[in-house]
Amino acid sequence: MTIGQAIKQVRVEKGYRLEDIAVMTNLDTSTISRIESRDRVDLDKVVSIAEVLGSNEPLKAACQNCPVAKQLYDCDCLSNKKLLN
Repeated sequence: MTIGQAIKQVRVEKGYRLEDIAVMTNLDTSTISRIESRDRVDLDKVVSIAEVLGSNEPLKAACQNCPVAKQLYDCDCLSNKKLLN
C-alpha cells in the first residue's frame, strides 16, 4: 500500500470527504486527490494530511514502504509529532 492509498483509506474510514481534509489542511481538493492516487507525493503535504487524520496503522505501514517517509519515521521526525505511532 502506498502512502496515498493509506491516506485515502483512513480518510474514508473516518468519514472525511476530500473537501473536509482540504479545509483542515489548507490544500486544494485536487492536490489531495493527486496525493491519494499517486506513488510520488510531496512529503510536506502528506505530513499536513497525516496531522489531520491522526495516528493509525495504515499510514505507519505505508511509511515503511516509502524510503523518505521511512527515514523520517525512523528518526522520529514524524513520530515526535504524534502522527504515526
